[in-house]
Amino acid sequence: MAGDKINIHASSWYKLNGLTPDAPANPLTDLVTALISGVGGAATSAHGGTIINDLGNSGILNPEATGFLNARSYTTGKPKAYLNWILLDEQFKYVSEGSGFEQVGNNEEFKQHVKSELPVTKNGYLYVYVSNETPNIYVFFDNLQVAHTRSPILEETHYYPFGLTMAGISSKALNNAVENKRRFNYGSELQNKEFSDGSGLDVYDTRFRQLDPQIGRWWQIDAHAEYHLGTTPYGYVLNNPLLYNDPFGLDTVRVNGEGSHSIKVRQGDVLAWTIGETTSYYTYDPNNKNAVNGFVGEGIDGGTLPEVTVSSSKSQNQEQSNSSSGYTFPWASAAGTATSVGSHLTFNRSGWYSFSQSKFYSPRFHGNQYTAGGQKAAKATSVKLTRLGYGIGLYNMYDINMQYQKGQIGQAQLITEQGMNAISTFGGIYGAAAGVGWELGRGVSSIPWYRANIRPLIQDGLGVQRDEYPKTPFLDQLINEMDKQ
Repeated sequence: MAGDKINIHASSWYKLNGLTPDAPANPLTDLVTALISGVGGAATSAHGGTIINDLGNSGILNPEATGFLNARSYTTGKPKAYLNWILLDEQFKYVSEGSGFEQVGNNEEFKQHVKSELPVTKNGYLYVYVSNETPNIYVFFDNLQVAHTRSPILEETHYYPFGLTMAGISSKALNNAVENKRRFNYGSELQNKEFSDGSGLDVYDTRFRQLDPQIGRWWQIDAHAEYHLGTTPYGYVLNNPLLYNDPFGLDTVRVNGEGSHSIKVRQGDVLAWTIGETTSYYTYDPNNKNAVNGFVGEGIDGGTLPEVTVSSSKSQNQEQSNSSSGYTFPWASAAGTATSVGSHLTFNRSGWYSFSQSKFYSPRFHGNQYTAGGQKAAKATSVKLTRLGYGIGLYNMYDINMQYQKGQIGQAQLITEQGMNAISTFGGIYGAAAGVGWELGRGVSSIPWYRANIRPLIQDGLGVQRDEYPKTPFLDQLINEMDKQ
């Protein structure tokens, strides 16, 4: 496996006896034959029993062996004899940065060849051998030793989007270890090879459902299907496996180990908290009278959740503050709208309002004995109301930002609220009209019937995650019953 280390040791000696080394022989045929036998034998477990014949018939190793032989340097006056190591990747391609050689020493020199911590740069096969290509000089090698230090990487698995293994480019260390079953979908167990003939269902088993990676669908209906009316109850993570996973077959957040954990949750989410070999499950339902820190469930240490900190601050999919408390009348926004309307009605391009006569006049009328100075007073009042509206708008901007900092609204709502506040503050009478429409929409969206029946359809239709789920009182009972089995 890539990351492994190799240590090689060998000894060499020769004596020229006054001879001059002859021209070296070409070792290509012998090397290819040795590679087919050695590497092919090692590759049988990964590529099947026919790999040795396939390597021999295809000739795939000839250019790779030639590339290695041509890369070796040669000092004349010595036999062309080497300690060699050649690395081939999983497609039997020559890997130059993981291969090497060392020529023998001088005449009658007992040379120790010591190569330490040689890096294996790619997954594949390493072939170590000694060679002498000079026909008239005998070279003696002794005590060839190879030590293999394994890296922490035991397996490299590549997946298609929904969890089907790309067998051609996936690797496993040849260490006779038990097959790893915890793979795709945050370590879900792969159910395969469970039948006597070596076949199996080939599905990922989670706590609540089984995922078929060939079709990217669950075999069972989602227990939360009534909360996802716009999607199929058999769909896996909204058909977006690049961003999400679902290790329990439900909307699940996982926490590992003791200590304080900050997590992002929304109503209806399941928290799976693992300490040691024990995993406990909770449902996030902050409106439940028995909730602890917003969670209900079997719990750890009597359900007190002493080490878990629930934080949905700055979460785009958090539960919004008005999802459970209902609609709160926006007094500040209403005041800002009133100042915009008052400023417009007091003085605008269409005319001005006389407070003394309680009457609206044309801009061409500048006053009479009854309205002397009225136009100037109307304009001054309009300016004051406009400035007051700006002040209220700035206060609204501050208040919206504080709601975001406290985690009462998410980032998406922050941007939307600030944008509408700017429009209603600086947009004059048209901005005020937009603000009124915005608040009317918020009022309608707070109606329970709308939130339960219309809002989910709109969110699912837009393909966005819901920021509110109905309560799930059945879920805790379901989890507890499964734990008892």
